[in-house]
Amino acid sequence: MSGRAAEVVETLHRRKIDVCCVQETRWTGAVGKGMSRYKFFWQGCKDGTAGVGLLISDRWINRIIDVKRMNERIMCLKVLIGDKLVTCICTYAPQTGRIAEEKDSFLDQMISVTGNIPASELIVVGGDLNDHVRTNVDGCDGVHGGYGFGERNADGEQILEFCDAMELIVTNTCFKRQKNKLATYVSGGTASAINYLLLRGCDGRHIKTSKSLLENSITASVTCW
Repeated sequence: MSGRAAEVVETLHRRKIDVCCVQETRWTGAVGKGMSRYKFFWQGCKDGTAGVGLLISDRWINRIIDVKRMNERIMCLKVLIGDKLVTCICTYAPQTGRIAEEKDSFLDQMISVTGNIPASELIVVGGDLNDHVRTNVDGCDGVHGGYGFGERNADGEQILEFCDAMELIVTNTCFKRQKNKLATYVSGGTASAINYLLLRGCDGRHIKTSKSLLENSITASVTCW
């Protein structure tokens, strides 16, 4: 977000996106700030690296019920949409190559957070999960929709196991798309998908579409419901 907040907000407004999960904010502190048509809630760390945040459109600000900041990798925003409570969880998983203990701690925290949300509420997990879940289902029925991207790695296996345990689905894999609508990272001829949006399987009926957006060096996964 450093030096790019206005650009991000303009893109969200033009794309008519109401809620956006942001990773690698690189801001310190933990505050809420108005940003022309949106309000930005974030959680950073002392050295100004990593960090997560949630941007929410002005139209929903008065419907915000709660904001919980776990750490610089996980934060939650609860909002009332219609008669439904929706908990948006913004996440930023440890990168491939980080120590196993750090990754296990992150997954334990994610299990604790999602496991404590009542079944009556809708969960939306959005984040940079730093993993690859593969193109095909490969034994992950009910979690993987069959339209993924790339080859699965060990971190991808862990995320899919987490989704299975928490009865979540990877929305990015639920719709057949061209490759340029699946990749969330493109650089030097390399493309991959590491940004995902997860919902409870029982709420899958609410999903209208899911695709990747790469615009002005902003990468995102977009799900509409």
